[in-house]
Amino acid sequence: LKHIFLHSFCMLKAIEDEDVREKVSISDAVKIMEKVFRQKSEGLLISPPRFHVDTNDGKIVFTAGGSNEDHVAGFRVYTTFGKDDQFVAVYDSLSGTLKGIIHGSYTGILRTGAIGALSVKFMSRRNSENLGIIGSGKQAFIQAIGALSVRNFKRIAVYSPNRKHLGEFTEKLRKSTPVEVQMEISAENVARNSDVLVTATTSSVPVVKAEWIRPGTHVVSVGRKSVDEHELDPEIGNMASVVATDSLDQLLSYPRPHFMSNSGKTGRINEFSDIIAGKETGRSDEKQITLFLSVGLSGTEAILGNYIIDRVA
Repeated sequence: LKHIFLHSFCMLKAIEDEDVREKVSISDAVKIMEKVFRQKSEGLLISPPRFHVDTNDGKIVFTAGGSNEDHVAGFRVYTTFGKDDQFVAVYDSLSGTLKGIIHGSYTGILRTGAIGALSVKFMSRRNSENLGIIGSGKQAFIQAIGALSVRNFKRIAVYSPNRKHLGEFTEKLRKSTPVEVQMEISAENVARNSDVLVTATTSSVPVVKAEWIRPGTHVVSVGRKSVDEHELDPEIGNMASVVATDSLDQLLSYPRPHFMSNSGKTGRINEFSDIIAGKETGRSDEKQITLFLSVGLSGTEAILGNYIIDRVA
C-alpha cells in the first residue's frame, strides 16, 4: 500500500508559478474566463461564496467550485498568515481523480486580471484610447496587461503614492508593451483623462472622487469595497448607468455590507455573466459611466487551473 501511495503521489502533476507565467498568457486566460461566465449565465457553473477557517494566527480561506459542463471541480486555498503559501487543486469530477496542484499565487492573479479585462471588453467604449491605472502592485500590472489585450489603447497613465514602487511599475509596464506609459503626479490626473480607469489598491479610503470621472468612462474596482473601507467614492456607483460584478452572491455575503449598500441601488447591480451572455446590456450610450466591481468568482481558479494543467504538464 505504501508503494502504491508513493507511486500515485509521484504521478501527480505539480506546477509552479514560473511554469504558468511561461506558458499561459493573459489572452489565454481571458478566453477561458469568457467561457466560464457564459456557463454561469446558463447555470452550469458551481460558484458558492468563499468560506474560511479562523485560527489565532489568521484565516485559511477557500474558494471552491467548478463546471458541470466540463466535469471539473476544485478549490484555491490561501491564508492571512504572515506568509500566504497558496495553491489550486483540480479534480476530474467524472472519475474523481485529482488531476494536479498549482502551487503559488499567480493563477489567482491571472484569473482576476482576465475577469477585469473582460469587463473592459464588454463594458467600455470600443474607441477607448486612454487607460488609467491607480496602484502599482501585481494586480495593477495584470489588470493593465489584460486591458491591453482587449482594447487598442494609445496611452497608459499610472499613479501610486509610493514613488519608488511607481517607478518600478512604470518601467516594468514599458518593457511589456509598445504603448506609451506616462507616470502622473496624482490620482486625479489619471482619473480625469481616462477612458478606462482601473483602481487596484489596498486603500481603505477613496483614492478617486466622483467629480474626476468624465462621461463615457468605464471604471474597474479591484480593491476594497466594504461600507467602511472602500477605494472608490460611493457616488461613482450612483453616477454609473451600468454596475456589474463577477459574483453578486459573493458581494452580498461579506460580513460587512458593500460600499453601495446605503445608496439603495444594490438591486441594480448586474451579474456580469448576464452581460456577457447578452441578457443585460453592458453599455448602451457612449457617454454612460460604467462600473465593474471585481470580488472574485469562486470556481474560476479551478477551471483556469484545469486549462493550465493540460497546457503545462
